[in-house]
Amino acid sequence: MSSKRKTNAFALWSYLESPFRANKDSKVMQYDTELRNIAMGTSSVTEYCTRVQTRADLLENLEAKVPQKNIVIYTINGLSPKFGHVASLIRHQKPLPSFSDTWAMLQVEEQRIQLNDQRNQGHIHSDNYSSPFALVIGPAP
Repeated sequence: MSSKRKTNAFALWSYLESPFRANKDSKVMQYDTELRNIAMGTSSVTEYCTRVQTRADLLENLEAKVPQKNIVIYTINGLSPKFGHVASLIRHQKPLPSFSDTWAMLQVEEQRIQLNDQRNQGHIHSDNYSSPFALVIGPAP
């Protein structure tokens, strides 16, 4: 490869790389802000944690890796109030669990909440095994 061709290739690469580098810091700030302020809202645990993981991965791809501890903190801070009990338990663990362990704990809690909701709506009768039918004993017809 000639020297001129190498120079042209480098110039082209520099030209293409320049807008990316110029936007890199801006993207880092945007994704970091999104990660710090992420909120669960009405999302499922899987949807919420996937959004958290996506933002953390985007930052890592931009060479701005977020420590696992911070990802766990941001995740806990954005949980909906119905996860307050498990959030408190996670906050007080020494050391903080990994993000994947946090995700697993939240999924178990979500399943427990769903089961309780079903029980309260009458779909599951684990504390009452009686039949809705009455057995009547009387003279044979």
